[in-house]
Amino acid sequence: MSADLIHDNEILLTPTPTSDTLLQFLIRARSKRKFTVLVTENYPNDIKAAHIFAKKLCDHKIETIVIPDTTTFAVMSRVGKVILGTKSVFANGGCMANSGVANVVECAKEHKTPVLAVAGLYKLSPLYPFNRDDLIEVGNSGKVLDYSDSKLVDNVDVVTNPLDDYVSPEHIDIYITNIGGLAWVVLVSSNGAILSPQELFNLNIDKRERIAIIGAGAGGSSAAYYLQRFSPGKYDVTIFEKSDSVGGRSTTVDVKGHKVETFNLSTQKFGEKVKGTVAIWNGDRVVLELGSSWWSNIKLLINKFLQSYYDGNFPFANLTDLTVESKFSEVTHLTAEEYLYEQEISDDFANNLIQAATRVNYAQNLDQIHGIGSLVAVAADGAEQVKDGNWIIFDNFIKYSDAKLHLQTRVKSIMKNEEGWLVSYDDKTSYFDQVIIASPFGQSRINLQSGSGKKLSEHPVEFK
Repeated sequence: MSADLIHDNEILLTPTPTSDTLLQFLIRARSKRKFTVLVTENYPNDIKAAHIFAKKLCDHKIETIVIPDTTTFAVMSRVGKVILGTKSVFANGGCMANSGVANVVECAKEHKTPVLAVAGLYKLSPLYPFNRDDLIEVGNSGKVLDYSDSKLVDNVDVVTNPLDDYVSPEHIDIYITNIGGLAWVVLVSSNGAILSPQELFNLNIDKRERIAIIGAGAGGSSAAYYLQRFSPGKYDVTIFEKSDSVGGRSTTVDVKGHKVETFNLSTQKFGEKVKGTVAIWNGDRVVLELGSSWWSNIKLLINKFLQSYYDGNFPFANLTDLTVESKFSEVTHLTAEEYLYEQEISDDFANNLIQAATRVNYAQNLDQIHGIGSLVAVAADGAEQVKDGNWIIFDNFIKYSDAKLHLQTRVKSIMKNEEGWLVSYDDKTSYFDQVIIASPFGQSRINLQSGSGKKLSEHPVEFK
């Protein structure tokens, strides 16, 4: 859960360096997120603990900075979240923490910075804090005042060194427990008493929508990743992959100690750079010759669209609406041949350059593919690859989605009933709310049925 609450490159602040629970929470988050932690030094009682806490975080490659307590207000505007450990949580939803926390959460409230409190269920107390002063333990006042300075002592009436601070429930946005995140109002029942751990457990039964994804290639892995990243709710995602690896056609294999692409395509380096002029030779003669300006114009047009797309339309809720709004539906209703003819593109350019691209990418001619497909075929620019194989991209998609991955697992049947979908695989059957088939269905040998046992209709796809 820690990775769900912390963003990449986020700045966190904690005023509780004595909390082992918080330490483990941050270390766990580091396995999937890169962030910076600001640790207040907690003068005068926990200065040493603050530096030990920071050292442990640094040992796990977490960028950590120990700051004076007096700088809290100065840095709060750059802090994404305040995370604190707790000593106990009371019946009203408030909590006890080490001294110095009260000032930090008050500052966070002023800057509208979220405050997260880490607390196991065993820290829930039925006690109501009627007299908060009685709950605060007092430490050695000699850490606050140097009693050897007689002149200073003579001018001071009372010196106290509180070891604890009370934090009111209004200052806590969410409690992070071992059964999930809970708002403080959830902790308190209607009669004002705090709920028991069992009551909270029953209340917090995982109600996330369960989604099954068939296939761990580019489509399946990216579906899992983008569902978690851009959807308002988190999902319980399970991915089934019949092979022993992820990435689909991007998978690399070792041949005599050398990694090669699955199809064993070779590459070649040319000694000279290609000039701006592009010419197409058909075996007998040059049928088309172009300067460099046409390619620059295409790149400019595409980049302009992509900028507008990502700024205003991504992520989209409905692909059809986006297509209509972008006026792409006009292009999808025409074949590439018809569209290019309407745009007065010459036959030489269309047949010898664009059709060459559609054949390579999609194995289809201009009269077999719609207009958008032909434009995408010539849109590639700045192509790059990942060291050790592009499959690593899809592997990380799955890791960062927190999806459960089942390799070497073939889905045998999917059955629809009134409540959802029953997915059968190996010798097991599991229930899911939604199913995404992200592999060629015609080649999957999956038996797709309705609740009555009737086989659902399939729309055959002609692969060319």
